[in-house]
Amino acid sequence: MIYSITSSKDTTIYEEFITKNTGLDEILQLEKIISSSETNKTYNSRIMSHFDLTHISKSILSGDIQDTFVAKLKIYTQTAVSLPYDYSISVNAISQSWNMGIGRATHNPKTTEGTSWTNANTTVADKSWHTSSVDIPFASGTTGSLSTQTFKGGGTWWTGSNISQTFTYESSDINVDVTDIVTPWLSGSWNGGPVLRNEGFMIKRTDASEYDGANYGNINFFSKETHTIYQPKLQFGWDDFSPLTESLSQLDIGGDVFVYVKNNRDKIHVDSRERFRLAGRDRYITKTYSNTSAELAIKHLPTNSYWAIEDYQTGEKIIDYDDQYTKISCDSSGNYFDIWLDQFEISRRYKIIIKSVSGSTTKIFDNDLTFKVVN
Repeated sequence: MIYSITSSKDTTIYEEFITKNTGLDEILQLEKIISSSETNKTYNSRIMSHFDLTHISKSILSGDIQDTFVAKLKIYTQTAVSLPYDYSISVNAISQSWNMGIGRATHNPKTTEGTSWTNANTTVADKSWHTSSVDIPFASGTTGSLSTQTFKGGGTWWTGSNISQTFTYESSDINVDVTDIVTPWLSGSWNGGPVLRNEGFMIKRTDASEYDGANYGNINFFSKETHTIYQPKLQFGWDDFSPLTESLSQLDIGGDVFVYVKNNRDKIHVDSRERFRLAGRDRYITKTYSNTSAELAIKHLPTNSYWAIEDYQTGEKIIDYDDQYTKISCDSSGNYFDIWLDQFEISRRYKIIIKSVSGSTTKIFDNDLTFKVVN
C-alpha cells in the first residue's frame, strides 16, 4: 500500500532578507547568491515544510497502517537553473515551533509576520531562532544554524537527524527516505532520548556547500499553495501483499490478453477505501465444448504484478510502480489491490495502469481504466 499526505505549512527563509516572510508563495526556493559587490559574502535560502501526522498516528494505532512503514519526502521541481552535474541536499528535523506567515515575495514593503531567517515564530515573545548568542541558547542535541556568517539564525534542527540526497545528472525532484525522522516523531523520542516533537523538515544545501564559494544553481519547487497536483507530499509505504493460496490458472501475458477492473465505478467518494478487483483473460476465446464459459474462468496475474495511478489529464504518475508497496494481491476471487482515495484531489480523473512480469516478459496494461474522485 502507498498512502500520501500533503504538507500543512511550508515557506522559504532568505539569508539576504533576514526578516522577509513568504509563507503564501506558490513556490519554495533553494538558492545560493554569491555577491559580486561584497567580499566573501554568500546568501542562502532554506525551505521549511511541515506535515500533520495526526491521521497517520491514529491509523497506526488502529492497525490500518503497519508500524513497519517507510516514509519518503517528495517535493516537486517547478524550474531549475544552472544545476551542476552532481550535488547534494540535506533534510533535517526542525527543533523549534514556527508559523508559516502571510507573506509573498512580491509584497512591497516586505511582510515580516511569520517565520524568517532570524525569527521562528512572531506570535510569541521568544520569537528568535535559538543560538548561543541569545538569552535562550539552543537545546542540547540541536544546532543554532551556522553562526559564522553575518546574520545569525536560519533555523534550528536536531543535529542527529541529517539525511541527504545526492543528485547525479538526474531530475531535481526531492525524493528522500525520511523514515528515521518520521518514526521518532510518531514515538515521541529518539531511542528513549530527548522528547522529539514534529516541527517539520528543514531542506537545505549541505553545510559544506552552503558557503564554499561554488555555484550550485537555483531550484524552485512547488509549495502547498500551488494550484496543481504537485503539492509537497509525505508518502508512506507498507507491505500489504497477500499471495495466491488457491488453485487458479495463471494468465499467459505473452499472448493477446487484457486486464480490466471488475468493480470499477466512474465516480468514487474521496473518503472511500476501495478494493479494486482485477480480472484478466485472453482477448479471443478458443471455441470448445464445455459446460462452463471460458470467459468466466478466473485467471490470476503473475505473482510479480504491480499497480500505478496516473493523473488522467497530465499523464503524471501520482503513485508509481513499487516492487514492494504496490504489489497486486490474490485470493480465491482473483487479483485485487487496496487504495485510500482521500490522498487524491477532488474532481480529478485518474487512471489505473497494471504492470506484470513473468520471466523475461514484461507487459503494461494501459486500457483507460479510469475513475473520478468526488466529494
